[in-house]
Amino acid sequence: MKAFFYLIMLLNIVCSHAQNSQDNIVYESIIDDKNVVVKLSTVDQATMLSMLHGGFYVYFDVKGKKKKNVSIQYPINATLPQRPDKNDRERNREDRDEEAQKGPDIAVLIEKLPKTASFVNFDSEQEFHLDLNNLGVTITYSFDEEAEELLYILQIPKHNLLSGKGSDLSKLSIGVVSPKIKTESQNGPPNQDQRQEKVSLNFWFKAFENN
Repeated sequence: MKAFFYLIMLLNIVCSHAQNSQDNIVYESIIDDKNVVVKLSTVDQATMLSMLHGGFYVYFDVKGKKKKNVSIQYPINATLPQRPDKNDRERNREDRDEEAQKGPDIAVLIEKLPKTASFVNFDSEQEFHLDLNNLGVTITYSFDEEAEELLYILQIPKHNLLSGKGSDLSKLSIGVVSPKIKTESQNGPPNQDQRQEKVSLNFWFKAFENN
């Protein structure tokens, strides 16, 4: 009976950990022997567009607070798409309505993402290429068409987050925050895609240490 009780408690802990969510995003972070891994997923299309077009910061605070001294931003230098040109605006209304109903092709948007990210560690800032960098950082996006789910995975070596001789990440807190995006000046109301990309992310959570 006691073993069964502990098993139920363990299952509850695992389930609650796996189902953490905020701002339409399911999130988790695991600290293993060498890396900190952050996983984010969403099935909300407006949130997908905000993540892909606007990018966001992933902040790391080893003291467990919400300081924004250490971060990864990807993609960088992102702006909202410009207004459609005259030819696009004059396309057949039925074609536009059909495209709006289907929504954007998320897989295509992922393929078109730039390969440059930014790593900030207090006063040091470094832009790096996702496929070739000396930081050991990897960032991947994937889209499950069947589940209509966008998955983001960031992996960063622990030593990039630690200063001096410190090795304690037990208090590590992680923030997911949208940047303030400068949009092109426009006449008239924003279109549907631009309204969707105003979705803003702003939440923090504790990392989970995999002992």
